[in-house]
Amino acid sequence: MSRSVCIALVVLAGCTAPGIDKSTYAFPPEEGSTTSSSSSTGGGEVSSDSTTSTTSTSTSTSTTGGSEAGSDGSTESTGSTGESSSTTTGGVGECGDGIVDADEECDDANADPDDGCAACFRDRWVFATSMVFQPDLIDGLTGADNLCGQLANQAGLGANWQSYRAWLSDSGTSAGERVFPGMGRYRRVDGEIIAENFEQFLSGTLSATFDVDEFGQPALGGAWTGTLPDGTAAQGVTHCDDWTIDDLAAIQGHYGHSGVLDGRWTFEPDPQFNPTSCVEQLRLYCFEGA
Repeated sequence: MSRSVCIALVVLAGCTAPGIDKSTYAFPPEEGSTTSSSSSTGGGEVSSDSTTSTTSTSTSTSTTGGSEAGSDGSTESTGSTGESSSTTTGGVGECGDGIVDADEECDDANADPDDGCAACFRDRWVFATSMVFQPDLIDGLTGADNLCGQLANQAGLGANWQSYRAWLSDSGTSAGERVFPGMGRYRRVDGEIIAENFEQFLSGTLSATFDVDEFGQPALGGAWTGTLPDGTAAQGVTHCDDWTIDDLAAIQGHYGHSGVLDGRWTFEPDPQFNPTSCVEQLRLYCFEGA
């Protein structure tokens, strides 16, 4: 199947690569695995397009149309999620003053931590893909990123869908270098916080499992990563020729488990099972970017 056909099917009908007998390349049991039955929230709560920025040259102190003008020439406007911001300033600001300063990602002028702006750092979506892929259908890191973006767009996860990156390493690049290191929280689509910030993904312990897809549905199973718990690329393999081949004989692809909280979410440490064959069908992990 060509990549162009697969990409079209991703959006319209889904694309699943032909697989192999799981009894031949079985995964180890996932101790402590959990499944999720949460339904999708639609992505509207913490999407990147929930923040609006407004500037003004007016020196008026009057209030018009929900925007409050100050004597310094800036205005603040509040959207439907209660999040607001004004022009970013160059100094260190005060969290909660409604001004996005240089050391902040957002500032909604309130203390609600669940409206997409917590401690003046923006929340980001993460998910395990609803689809599974053989490496040849991933088509390298760029192809993986495109798949994440298309699935995020299909699920309505905001206007920032082109920023998504797959948690995937190859022979030249580590996943920890590719994914945007957000200072704010990372959420599953069902609302659960999976990590307080990007650094937690490198700590070896998550706050929630990764087994929820872009629609908020259960996504338990393996995910291609090629990545160690510290975010660096696994060594000693070709990463299925940098995620471009489907070869039964090539035992060259490292993976993790979506249903665990420890470092196995990105790397199964048992060499009896990991790496696995390059004809396996596994998910991808997708992270919202800047």
